[in-house]
Amino acid sequence: MWGKDDDACCTTPGEPRAGIIRCCKTFTPCRAHFSDFLLIFKQSFEMISMHRLLRIAVLLLTTVGLIACGPPKKSVFPPSVSIQQLKVLPDGEWQLTLRIQNNSYGEMDFTSLDGQLQIAELVPIRLHSTFELDIPALVGDVVTLDVLPTPPMTAALKAVSAKGSAGSLAYRVSGSANAKPEQEKQARDFSFSGNDALSPTPGIPNTYR
Repeated sequence: MWGKDDDACCTTPGEPRAGIIRCCKTFTPCRAHFSDFLLIFKQSFEMISMHRLLRIAVLLLTTVGLIACGPPKKSVFPPSVSIQQLKVLPDGEWQLTLRIQNNSYGEMDFTSLDGQLQIAELVPIRLHSTFELDIPALVGDVVTLDVLPTPPMTAALKAVSAKGSAGSLAYRVSGSANAKPEQEKQARDFSFSGNDALSPTPGIPNTYR
């Protein structure tokens, strides 16, 4: 069944396990099939190596892209401006406490405000102030400025004061605020517009909120 002097590979077709390839003396795989095995192994290794290289390349490209893009962009929105308090000074001027609400998802550095205040349907007056106010994201802060009301505005406020806490004086503020967003290099103007009403503050003379 097995050859004695044959070093070549042989088969025994008549056996139940016909077709099994072996060497008659050494019982090692045939050289031809061993070469095929080495070729398949080499190709498999190269495919695995290429797959790993591709994964590393994709990872490197993704990392470089994220570095190039920098931190996520924080959304920037115009602020809201309202009158938190109005106080009538002895000389007749109005001291306004303006609340600036930062509606952006990053800090805003405010430096000035320029706009107008309108009481009811009367002629508006100018609002202007320069300051340095760093307001964190989604937070509000206040700035104070004095304005000189017109005689009709003063009369309208006195009429509201006579009604006590039941009185209400409608107002509207509009204009622009100059600010530098957190992730930007230059400051720019942001428009604002809002309306509300003021009422006498109980127990505090000449004060409206």
